[in-house]
Amino acid sequence: MPSQPEELRERTKQFAIRIVKLFRALPKTEEARVLGKQVLRSGTSVAANYRAVCRSRSREDAFQNRPIAKWLNRPMQSPDHLDAPMQVR
Repeated sequence: MPSQPEELRERTKQFAIRIVKLFRALPKTEEARVLGKQVLRSGTSVAANYRAVCRSRSREDAFQNRPIAKWLNRPMQSPDHLDAPMQVR
């Protein structure tokens, strides 16, 4: 049985492959192209980010150059402007 990191690496790789196949199977419309490109970027980034973190030499190195990792690691804060009521003009 593979170790958890190896299993997760393989699962994220297979997920990325399935996303690419999904993108290729989409209709050739403008809407599908726009949405498909976003799905392709976000779906394949999972494997790329996991692989990059696995190759890191330390925890600090893992978060150093990965904006998404930094964002996910920070405490959730509620910006004041989101709590204010909407103003309709």
